[in-house]
Amino acid sequence: AGGGAPAEPTVTLDVKDVPFWQVLDQVLDQVGLTVDITATDEGKPLHALAVVSPLAPQTPRAKRANYSGALRFEPIMVTSRRGLADPEASDMQIVIEAAWEPRLAPITLSYPRESLSVKLDDGRELKSAREGVETITVRGSGVRFTMHTDLPARSAHVIQKASGRLNVLVPGRDETFRCGPLAAGFKSREKKGGVTVSVDRVARNGDGWEIGLRLKFDNPAGALQSHLLDWVNDNETWLETSDGKKIESGSYESTRQEEDEYGISYIFPLTGDIKGCTFVYRTPAALVEKSIPFELKNIELP
Repeated sequence: AGGGAPAEPTVTLDVKDVPFWQVLDQVLDQVGLTVDITATDEGKPLHALAVVSPLAPQTPRAKRANYSGALRFEPIMVTSRRGLADPEASDMQIVIEAAWEPRLAPITLSYPRESLSVKLDDGRELKSAREGVETITVRGSGVRFTMHTDLPARSAHVIQKASGRLNVLVPGRDETFRCGPLAAGFKSREKKGGVTVSVDRVARNGDGWEIGLRLKFDNPAGALQSHLLDWVNDNETWLETSDGKKIESGSYESTRQEEDEYGISYIFPLTGDIKGCTFVYRTPAALVEKSIPFELKNIELP
């Protein structure tokens, strides 16, 4: 054959009312690609999927996965270790990869260790060897976490079923707050759903105008901790002039941080008077906690 661009791969699908991940896995298997869950948006969570070529040949994604709601679960590795000096160090570790649909945009993930249940092919059942809740940092489009159990007996060769759950905190439906007409000294307070937006300060700041905002949630569930605030800083905000012109903020800075309340100050590059303008702010109206169960089957033991 001559030169030119390589032929586009052909994908054949026959699906109806099938969840996102099941369809995507079929497509990726047919074109020989996979998803890089570690990809980020300059260190921030990636609200998309990075599709890449695998570094080595892999078994089909669709055969490795368990699907639960908007999440995809996959066992990555199983290891067993025996502590010779310290028997308490002996355990089995099951590494799980969890990925979510880009629309989900989780703020926090946590794994309640007591949710783990493992059934082996020798009839024995194992529980978690560790207690408490593991908080998992969200960065890319998925995470990996490790489940620990006691060592299985040598008579066991296969994990027939490993089940557990992840707790996910996600933003709820967005609401748009329109505050105005503005003027120097303007203040307002409005509540929609489980969030209250307060404008505490409207004042001239150099060549622009400063608007001080407070965001208060009825149930923040820890989402206002400093290392989790990317989602707040991604909230849309702008000024609308009386003639409909849209002015984006030039900069912002945090002014207040408490368990249920966050303050932020925006600077808008408006040289004229702010009188008659409207401050527009979009934010989730609530933070929603969901418990996502998962169940993985037929995992070979080392």
